[in-house]
Amino acid sequence: MKRAIFILTALVIGFLNSHAEDDLKEFYDFMVDGIYYEILSEEDHTVGVIDPMFRGGWDSGIYCGNMIVPPTVEYDGNTYRVTSFLECWWNHVKKISLPSTIEDVSIGAISHLLDLEYLGFGEGPRRLEGPSFCENLRVLNLPDSLETIGEKSLVQVGIETLWIPQNVKEIEDCCVLENENLRFVMFDNEVSYGNIIKSKLETIGNCCFSYNPNLLTAELPNTLTYMGECCFNDCPSLKTVYLPARDLDLNDCFNGCPSITYIMVNADEPYPFPESCFMDVDRSKCSLVVPVGSEELYMKAEGWKDFFRVMGSETLGVKAPTVSRAPDGQAYNLDGTPKPDGEKGIAIQDGKVIMRK
Repeated sequence: MKRAIFILTALVIGFLNSHAEDDLKEFYDFMVDGIYYEILSEEDHTVGVIDPMFRGGWDSGIYCGNMIVPPTVEYDGNTYRVTSFLECWWNHVKKISLPSTIEDVSIGAISHLLDLEYLGFGEGPRRLEGPSFCENLRVLNLPDSLETIGEKSLVQVGIETLWIPQNVKEIEDCCVLENENLRFVMFDNEVSYGNIIKSKLETIGNCCFSYNPNLLTAELPNTLTYMGECCFNDCPSLKTVYLPARDLDLNDCFNGCPSITYIMVNADEPYPFPESCFMDVDRSKCSLVVPVGSEELYMKAEGWKDFFRVMGSETLGVKAPTVSRAPDGQAYNLDGTPKPDGEKGIAIQDGKVIMRK
């Protein structure tokens, strides 16, 4: 009896799937190895990855498991380049790997993927839209080609360390919010740690990097020229803040961060103290760390002089020496300690986040 029920169930599912497949044919141009494509240009032979179930009005997507997108696909005697990733929300994929031919990732294309654990990009896209609402995402490798992180990207994702690629110049409004696991944000700052790669970041929009309960450090690069309102607010675990060598005219930033114990300033001469910032910091206990030789200037400057402890550091300031550090192939833990050979888990290797299994 049970065997009969199983066979009947299998037949019903197969029947439904076959009819669903027929119903979806009007929403895609062709399918290869389980991935559905829309032809973007017959002349240029380019295609984009789409989700026919979403276009057909279904409640969930068609993809599951590992999604390895190829750089080219063959169809009807033609070779097409895969240049766009257009739709993949509300799917049950665990891994998405995109090729270097991808130039465009549409708004929301990588969102609400509750099973997603790994997302990797090839060197291609200049603008990032997402990922967002992917709470199990643990490994995210962004491409060095990236120049802009689009509005509302990286909201409620599960990563612990976020590496901002060196060529990113702008982070738009409301990015990197409400990430429960996020502990470190790395900008490849040329002052801190003397990295050989220098950040090109110039602009951070409004309300970025806020509501991250476990974020430990905020390390702003010296290239930064503008940061909007309400950034890095309500990060109760934040302990160390690095401010660049120029006045950013900060407003209502770094509030709701009572755990800040070190504020590192790279400016040799104090600029006006940021207004409406650091409102919850106990300045009698928080150390203000400035370039060696600048201590007295800060002790007399309005706002800065309210800090009880002013300390000098030889690693701060625009004239501070830097130590070039080339990639060495060594894997490191998130706290910077070397990771033993063969040990599983998340690691940092040559500036990339990897997952050892």
